[in-house]
Amino acid sequence: MDVGKLADGLWWWSCDGWRAAYVELPETIVLVDPVLPAEPDELDRFWRALDRDVARLGRPLVVLATGALSDDAVAVRRRYRHASVLAPGVSPEGVEGHELPDGRWAYRIPAYGAVVGPADADLQQISGARAADHVVRTGPGSVA
Repeated sequence: MDVGKLADGLWWWSCDGWRAAYVELPETIVLVDPVLPAEPDELDRFWRALDRDVARLGRPLVVLATGALSDDAVAVRRRYRHASVLAPGVSPEGVEGHELPDGRWAYRIPAYGAVVGPADADLQQISGARAADHVVRTGPGSVA
């Protein structure tokens, strides 16, 4: 598992060619296209880190998908019974959903100047996106 910090409260992580995003907002913690490591030690490390962040912030956890909901997103929901899994296009406060021409979704997070969306989508087309925004490409094929 690889992890990278884009800003305080804005992270990405990747496993097995799939990238996901972690976003801390004033009212929620948002995971976009979450992916879980297959290696047991890495999975344990992932759960410990997320457990620590959820406990530290005391905010509800929201899972967003750019397309179909993955088994890993369902596993996150099972672990965190208070978590919400939102249908594509439904966004918590502080996140703007944008439907892409192919029916998938991308999300703009103005507080971070970030756009999160599918690896193969033109994310600069998102309304309000700027060249200086953080762009987090998620899903399969997002990791070279």
